[in-house]
Amino acid sequence: MMKRKIRFLIVGVLLILMQISAFAQKEIAITIDDPNTTETFKLNWQERNNSILKTLDKHKIKAALFVCGMRVNDSNGKELLNKWDIKNHLICNHSYSHLYFNSKSKTSEIFIADFNKGDSLIRNFKNYTKLFRFPYLKEGEYCSKKRLNESCYENRWV
Repeated sequence: MMKRKIRFLIVGVLLILMQISAFAQKEIAITIDDPNTTETFKLNWQERNNSILKTLDKHKIKAALFVCGMRVNDSNGKELLNKWDIKNHLICNHSYSHLYFNSKSKTSEIFIADFNKGDSLIRNFKNYTKLFRFPYLKEGEYCSKKRLNESCYENRWV
């Protein structure tokens, strides 16, 4: 009789757990690198940008936008970033020049200057977030990682 009660209790708990997991909210993380205002043969940058934002809105998804400064360092670029900021997406640093920091020719001084230049373009946005993604996902030397920590930035991969 006791074994039967225990089995019944175990089955009941399993059914409850299955119900809870069926209703658990699914999560997805969307990150987008290198937004830009270049024209393509199919869409201009405004159409492309608006299409992405509209799709994210439709599905109630927030994204992290990793900004490469040289691609948005003009009035169109500022307009693009403003649209993402207004929609409450994260605005994050992806360097200014998209250099390959894993190269031996890229010193920590070059990294720091490029990192700071990228940061200066985005830091005044409301949804500016201290996340950094290394270009090509190559972290380079120890000094560049140390600089992230000193700036209270977190390194974010894919």
